[in-house]
Amino acid sequence: MMIPASVTLLPTYTIYCKLGFVDTYLPLVIPSLFGGDAFYIFLLRQFFSAIPNELTEAAIVDGCSWGGVFWRIVLLNAEPALIVVVINQFVYSWNNYFVPMIYLQNPQKYTIPLGISFFKDMYGSLIDVL
Repeated sequence: MMIPASVTLLPTYTIYCKLGFVDTYLPLVIPSLFGGDAFYIFLLRQFFSAIPNELTEAAIVDGCSWGGVFWRIVLLNAEPALIVVVINQFVYSWNNYFVPMIYLQNPQKYTIPLGISFFKDMYGSLIDVL
């Protein structure tokens, strides 16, 4: 959480370039699938630790397997936190300007913030202030 994105930009760009992901949407999607931001990991960890152990123990006593406990008890109780993570990550990805600017080279693939900036630069007017 304390390392700025500009520090990790060159290594991640090199990795994505070697994998052939540059000028595709994969560098925009893959980080979101693997946790997105460290804040979301801390948020979900705190939410999971707040779920009472009595719920999982009661499910085990009733004959539920560990996988069943996770799917039927833990994930259903963590639904509000998961919804918060999904909404926040969607809004962040939708408004992101920096990452698409680095990884996308074809103007046909630009995201909306990048396309609006490109359109503004192309058709905007310069007003000289005296």
